Amino acid sequence: MPENSEASAHSASAPSASVPRVLSPDALRIMVMEGTLSPEAYEAAVLFLGIRPGPRQWSWFWQRVLSSWGALFFASGVICFFAYNWALLHHFAKFALLASCILAAGLAAVWRGLDFLAGKLALLLASLCVGPLLAVYGQAYQTGADVWELFRAWTLVLVPLALAGRQAALWLLVWLAGSAWGALYLLSLSGWDYAVIPGGPEFLLAQSLCLAGWEAVARYRKNKPEHRWLEATWLPRLIGFAAVAALTLCMADIILAGNWWSEYDQALFLPERSTYTALYACLLLGGLLWYRKKRPDLFMLSCGMFSLAALLLCVLIKVLDPGLHAGSMLLWGLVIAGLTGGCGLVLRRLHQTMEAERAAKPEGQSSIPDFFEKFRPRFSWDALWKHLREAGLLAGEPPPAPGRPAMPWHVAVPLAAGGWISAILFVGFLGFLIYTTLGIRSEPEIPLFIGGIVFLALARQLERRGAIFAGQFALALAIAGTIATAGAVVLLIDSERAALLAVGLVIAAIFPFMRNSAYRHIAAAFGLLCVFWGLDFLIWYEMLYSWHGDMEALSRHMHGRQAMHAAWHSFLCVFMAYGWLTEQDWRTSRRLHALLTPVLHGMYCVLLVSVALGLLHFPMIHPMETLLFTPIRGMVGLGAGIGLVYCAHMMTTTLAGTSSMRLLFLGFALLALVGGWFLPGLSVGLLGLALGRYRGDIVTLGVTVAALIAYFFCYYYNLDTTLLYKAVTLTGVGAMLCAAAFCVHRATKRDPSAVAGGDHA
Repeated sequence: MPENSEASAHSASAPSASVPRVLSPDALRIMVMEGTLSPEAYEAAVLFLGIRPGPRQWSWFWQRVLSSWGALFFASGVICFFAYNWALLHHFAKFALLASCILAAGLAAVWRGLDFLAGKLALLLASLCVGPLLAVYGQAYQTGADVWELFRAWTLVLVPLALAGRQAALWLLVWLAGSAWGALYLLSLSGWDYAVIPGGPEFLLAQSLCLAGWEAVARYRKNKPEHRWLEATWLPRLIGFAAVAALTLCMADIILAGNWWSEYDQALFLPERSTYTALYACLLLGGLLWYRKKRPDLFMLSCGMFSLAALLLCVLIKVLDPGLHAGSMLLWGLVIAGLTGGCGLVLRRLHQTMEAERAAKPEGQSSIPDFFEKFRPRFSWDALWKHLREAGLLAGEPPPAPGRPAMPWHVAVPLAAGGWISAILFVGFLGFLIYTTLGIRSEPEIPLFIGGIVFLALARQLERRGAIFAGQFALALAIAGTIATAGAVVLLIDSERAALLAVGLVIAAIFPFMRNSAYRHIAAAFGLLCVFWGLDFLIWYEMLYSWHGDMEALSRHMHGRQAMHAAWHSFLCVFMAYGWLTEQDWRTSRRLHALLTPVLHGMYCVLLVSVALGLLHFPMIHPMETLLFTPIRGMVGLGAGIGLVYCAHMMTTTLAGTSSMRLLFLGFALLALVGGWFLPGLSVGLLGLALGRYRGDIVTLGVTVAALIAYFFCYYYNLDTTLLYKAVTLTGVGAMLCAAAFCVHRATKRDPSAVAGGDHA
């Protein structure tokens, strides 16, 4: 047994029965970072629990990912192809094509069965095709029906399919189609006047009833094995967030507009303002009781908490009637920081209490993500300690759990948003102070720089206090200080070419001294973007603005610029992959962890931003700048492909049982390298899915899936390529992904070592 394992074991003081934390990836990472769990024990724990997948789990994961996205891209390519030729097709041909898709998908769902992924995807595809079929019918036969009637018919068709399909994705489609039906119907009553839409209370009441109905059915059927799909939390969270956000906007309008008891003339059946107030109160109180006692969910509680904070801010704005001066900006910056900090304090305590309650349950269930995988058994702390003892990695009493859990993302994101708003107000306060109060109107660089340094120093001191309000206030001051300092440096150097690079270097210099995790994540992403694009602008400035028609020189410059972008994104992808794959080597160092984790997350944000920039269309800029920007769009895809090849090499070295399996995964990684030129977003998404699943990071997986969906829609509406090009690209990539999923399935069957060891390989 390693020495550090013995030290960790002998330093333990609390038995496993008193562990106040739920078993989770974050808990294990904090324990190994604090030194209470050895790196060897951590590696064994993440493999045993399935946080880090074994061979069989990798096989399940990639089969589901490749088949799901392959079917989506292939279907999208077919849609683009028919959209390209749509005007030339007879309406009978359109009916036949859509009906054939529905029939084929329906038969595939029956053939494969609705309990398997292929059957579920086929039924979902058939349900999606029903809407276009109804739309084509409405176009071919001008019946005079309104648009809302199309969605009504679609919703009525989807309901029995969703009842038979038993999957949350179909009910999401029902909710979206039904919401569109209601919204368009109410809009038609107003004569398509967006300013006087009636029926708002009825619409939001229906949304609230949808949420209550889902929760009631899920609780009633929670012990039924065939209804385990009702345990999915993402759909009620989506519906609840939409309902709370809409009601918050309505209540804010009521508070700020005044005339509390006056009613709009556009009321349908229910009076608007009193109904909004009653519905908001019922949803808030009911949600507090339900999601705190019956089905604890911190995400829903955080939605309600920040909604209340937003309404309280509206009340203060209405009562105090702020003006535009330096004092008001400082005051409202403090108010917003205080409100968000108070919400964070309450939610952090709720988080600790809820985790202690969950850990105290007899089953001691873990919270390991189950992304794209079959339902599998969960494990308790006791099962983990027993496994580590049997492996010789734990002796004596188990180590104590970390004292403070990591901040959940749905709490950290609103806190960071509050910090940004406060920072903007603080920067405004500093500007007013310099230009108006102090009267410094010429050469303001030095006062601005001094003010930024003062903000940064205050933020540094507040970070040491550890309180949630102090941390939130420190975040706002750190952002404001960085903006002020970077602005002063830009004014001092007075160079358009070096402005972005200067900002990036200022952020890099401040980054190690600020300990706030949210600030470091934001600074890492912005700093990397500013450094690279600053270098790009500095090096190629003459080419962008001093081109005189020399095509040969332009070609040389473009090749050099492409090589620079390819090298940069390849470095980002390989370094990010290396960092996460060797996490166990640097996780034990608290300082290295605090510095490296935000950088790795920032690198992934930079890749996503680069993909988004590649899809942007700038019709108003100079055509020459468009010509110079277009060739570098595929470089991020090439870099992500190189990162995938590196990941495939490193992962298959330890997981693949035979050389044929290694060659298979390396071959698909090379295909992704080639395909990254045409679809950069797909390569970046596959890299994010691979690293996110390797770490068991459900947030990275969710962000990647959302980014892939957004990329698909943006790519469809991208004006730089034709529908025919999109059809060929999407169809080819979809077929390649489906073929890859089939090959993984066949190779897994032929290679017994690929499934040896089960979930704990």
